[in-house]
Amino acid sequence: IVDLLGGFKPIDPKLMCTMVYNEFNELARDLKIKDDSKIMKWLQDNFRAKKWHTFLTGLLDIIKGIEGRITERMEGKIGEARSRSGRKRKKPEEELKNCACLRTKVNKIRQQIHSGGMVFTFVEGAFVTALREGHWVLLDEVNLAPPEILGRLIGVLEGVRGSLCLAERGDVMGIPKHLNFRLFACMNPATDAGKRDLPFSFRSRFTEYAVDDDICDDDLEIFVRRFLGGRGSDSKLVANIVWFYKEAKRLSEESLQDGANQKPQYSLRSLYRALEYAIKAEAIGGFQKALYDGFSMFFLSLLDASSAKIVEPIIKRISGENIRSQPLQRYLGELKGSSD
Repeated sequence: IVDLLGGFKPIDPKLMCTMVYNEFNELARDLKIKDDSKIMKWLQDNFRAKKWHTFLTGLLDIIKGIEGRITERMEGKIGEARSRSGRKRKKPEEELKNCACLRTKVNKIRQQIHSGGMVFTFVEGAFVTALREGHWVLLDEVNLAPPEILGRLIGVLEGVRGSLCLAERGDVMGIPKHLNFRLFACMNPATDAGKRDLPFSFRSRFTEYAVDDDICDDDLEIFVRRFLGGRGSDSKLVANIVWFYKEAKRLSEESLQDGANQKPQYSLRSLYRALEYAIKAEAIGGFQKALYDGFSMFFLSLLDASSAKIVEPIIKRISGENIRSQPLQRYLGELKGSSD
């Protein structure tokens, strides 16, 4: 939950100064302060020299000076409300508010650094950053997340006005959701081993799309050809792999059992991993041997003895009948040599 939403973490002076420096740069752009001005050069020099106390003290004085000029402008003594480019500037009240907020942060950080010792601060997580700035978030395997985390996210999904309150930081007001923020989630069916269903209160806030694992032969051929690369031009090999996958899926539904007397679960992930191993291990014992080993690991090794006798012959149909075993020490030696 700390990585997702945030939490208190030990933080060094450089990171704290970097955060306020970046915020000031944003403020300076809004106020049309040029990057090559004396103020910006002075800040840059002290930041690069890691003179944190000098940097923060100077930054405080600069912010106070900016606040004074904004106040004078509000009284009609300086400038106009529009920049030369014709773009409308932020309202002076908003600029003053941003300056005051940044000044408070800088002053707090300066006091923390001056006091010495370990400094802890609340660092917002990736989800909170996305919520503020309008990024898209994908939660993979969302049904494996602890219920307490899902419960914290429900408030974000409460329509357009959804928000998130960081009680860990002591907030009493929620962080409003950016209009461009989007939340996507993926999960495998709860029927898979080790999976559980989502709470209805969370699931009901999504629009659901079911993607079937059963795909047509043409799509399977594209999948296999692209994975095999140069070997994808071997139409017989591709056809045999596609046939094997469909046959293994059929047998798993009809007769195969794993070591726990359960129906084995074969998916495109199993095929992907078998082919991935075959490509990577080709240099060790040849492609046919690597193909046999890969499909044995992900389609054969989990089966009981009687089911293994059914599957092994059809693996040899795609890898070849004359697969020779080799001593383990030789195999490990070649594996080490290939990694070097």
